[in-house]
Amino acid sequence: TSVVLQRIVEIAAELTGARYAALGVLDEEGHRLAEFLTIGVTPEERARIGNLPEGHGILGVLIKDPRPLRLRELSRDPRSVGFPPNHPPMSSFLGAPVKARGAVFGNLYLTEKQGAEEFTVEDEHTLTLLAAQAGVAIENARLFEANAGRERRLTAGRQISMAILENRDTAMVLGMVASRAREFTGSDLAMVATVVEGGEALVVRVAHGAGADALEGTKLPMEG
Repeated sequence: TSVVLQRIVEIAAELTGARYAALGVLDEEGHRLAEFLTIGVTPEERARIGNLPEGHGILGVLIKDPRPLRLRELSRDPRSVGFPPNHPPMSSFLGAPVKARGAVFGNLYLTEKQGAEEFTVEDEHTLTLLAAQAGVAIENARLFEANAGRERRLTAGRQISMAILENRDTAMVLGMVASRAREFTGSDLAMVATVVEGGEALVVRVAHGAGADALEGTKLPMEG
């Protein structure tokens, strides 16, 4: 997907005559930029600029109000917060939301129209079309990942069920549960605890991940 999105950024710059182009992909919550693909900024310049944009200023405007935005001079817009140190100067701006079936996945940005002081209406139409293509690519990638995740969970469930039916060692079955739980949640540690006789506490039967060895056999209070 990143290859497809990078190519869309390149085409956007080529068709509109933009010196710089970028595509910002929002996180799952849709509030911050999680990925930022660029054209025109060298790796050395990116290293000097530092952290990637988080979606403030004009970029934040497009996140909160996902509609095409065309500006002749970025710095004159009151919503602009300026550029970080070592950022190349940019004046003309054109941005469009990256959407698919009503969901906003990010924004496609262009700056520094070459040979003109600002981007045109035709440039805006072109960018809007490319942004829609980017939205489809992102949506398809996320749907594929979600389906793959569901398939992995189903496979893990079948493996655990088979282990139970085959009367395998209880510790081994519980170890599988902890291992799969850690894998699917992205946690540093997962453990399985059972109630001790009398019901006054839990005891960690198996643990998987950081510090697992020290936790196994540990008693935990039922409350707190």
